Amino acid sequence: MATLQRTRIKRKTPLKSETPIKKVNHKRTYKRRKKQEGPKAVWTRKQLCEVSGRDYMIVAGHVEHSRGAGGTSEHVVPLNAEVEADWHGMDNAQFCAKWKRTKDSVKRAAPMYEDMYQRHVSGEPYHLDF
Repeated sequence: MATLQRTRIKRKTPLKSETPIKKVNHKRTYKRRKKQEGPKAVWTRKQLCEVSGRDYMIVAGHVEHSRGAGGTSEHVVPLNAEVEADWHGMDNAQFCAKWKRTKDSVKRAAPMYEDMYQRHVSGEPYHLDF
C-alpha cells in the first residue's frame, strides 16, 4: 500500500481568525449567576429530593428552564443527582416509568419551594402538608 505525502506548498499569508474572541463581562456574569443560583441554591441543597425523598447528593435542579436558557432560582427544585440526570436524559414516559412521577408534577412543585424559601428567609415557620 502506497503512503500519501503532503505537499510542501507554503502559504503566502498566514491563516487569520475571522471573529475575535469575546471579552467576558464579569459584572454581568456575576449578576446572572446570582440570579440563577444564589443563596436559594444553597438552601435547596439541604432539602430532601422532591422525587425520590433521598437526602444525599442533592442538586438544585432547574426544572422550568435550564440556566443557559434563562432559568432563575424561582424554578429550582431539590433533586438527587441521579434523578436530575434522568430529568435531562429521559423523555416524560421513561421518567414516569422509573420514578412514578411525571415531569409536570415536579415542575408544579417549584412554586412551593419558592414559597418555603421566602418563609425561611423572613423567619416565618413553614411545613409541608401532604
